[in-house]
Amino acid sequence: MANTYLVPIWFFGYEVSLELIFALITLVLSIYSFRIFRLSEQRQTKFFGLAFAFISASYFLQSFVSLRMILNENINEVLSLVEISTINNLGLRLHMMFFLMGLVTLAYMTFKVKSGKTYAFMLILVVAAIMMSSYVVYLFHLLSTILLAYVLTYYLFNYRRKKKRKRRSLLIIIAFAFLLIGSMDFFFSFSTSMYYVIGHMLELVAYLIILINLITVLRK
Repeated sequence: MANTYLVPIWFFGYEVSLELIFALITLVLSIYSFRIFRLSEQRQTKFFGLAFAFISASYFLQSFVSLRMILNENINEVLSLVEISTINNLGLRLHMMFFLMGLVTLAYMTFKVKSGKTYAFMLILVVAAIMMSSYVVYLFHLLSTILLAYVLTYYLFNYRRKKKRKRRSLLIIIAFAFLLIGSMDFFFSFSTSMYYVIGHMLELVAYLIILINLITVLRK
């Protein structure tokens, strides 16, 4: 991989734990979304569930790659450094691919049109970009930032148009704002490692807010 970001040594073990937590939280988000869809049959909840299923898969892949990096000393006895690098690069690209597929699904969810071809085309573009790019980390965070900014703007405009503004809608806006800031923080982590830590913390808060919000909706 042609580029990377700085990760504090002391944070690496915590990072793996957080990635597993993110994977589990987003998996629960997906399950709750599909449960709400079965009750309401609303198109948005179905795509919300699919989006977080993709994102959950991405975090499981990322945690797997991080664990392999920690265990590299033992792996070196069996695999060559070239094989290890190839496996790690493939795992990271798959993580980025699934995460962006989740964000593309969230963006498509906001469209008025119902076109499977449009959705498939968007997914193919993301997969091709991640698999073919030489500067995949920069591209990943750039696309993540653009997609999150779009989704945040959509929720913000919807909230402003409503005469009766609900607290749940405001919480979703705050959550996606945290995810956007977290994604942008990673750009600065190429030179300062603490931004990498801050980005993870913002992600954790954001996913917890969305999860609590969905659980509240399902209970009602």
